Amino acid sequence: MLWSCNSQPNTKTENSESTTQIQKVDSTTKPIEKPTQTIYKTDNLDIPIFGSFELSKMKMDSLNEYGAGDCWGTIRRYSLPNAGLAIDSMTCGEYGFTYTYYHLSDKDFIQIVYTKKSESILDPESNSYYYVQTEQVTDFNLEPAILMTKTDTVTYFDQREKGIDKEFIKETLKDKQRTYEHFEMEYRGKWERELDY
Repeated sequence: MLWSCNSQPNTKTENSESTTQIQKVDSTTKPIEKPTQTIYKTDNLDIPIFGSFELSKMKMDSLNEYGAGDCWGTIRRYSLPNAGLAIDSMTCGEYGFTYTYYHLSDKDFIQIVYTKKSESILDPESNSYYYVQTEQVTDFNLEPAILMTKTDTVTYFDQREKGIDKEFIKETLKDKQRTYEHFEMEYRGKWERELDY
């Protein structure tokens, strides 16, 4: 899935500066691992490791819409006490979707990233599609930083939104700084992308 955006005007707000420094945030809540709900269908959001959020009670302080061709997305940043939550929702219709949730410090440093994605794959033998589901948590707060992943495959299109009913496989993040810089570039880049009708 490749797409590009041209430089047509777009209304957006941004309230942060780019940085590659990691800042640790204290967490006093016990991590939970629940499947996420689709963010554009509900204001009650349960994110593995992050916790639960009521978006209707949070201040949204920036928004950007972007996309072209089959893929369209929206990134929103919400304010929390001494922190932030950014939600990037990109869908490419029947080809798949990627939802990325960034838990941010009050200075906009990335603390934890949760990604939920679905990708459609054509099985040449049966000439039908199946869908590879992936959920991944990258936690930069821990030392060493950790990566947690779970994957599954579903055969029906309407099952793509369901959470994966498996345990996360946990491993040490091998290259913390490089991974952080990748997420930083993705996060900042979503605020610069524009709509291409």
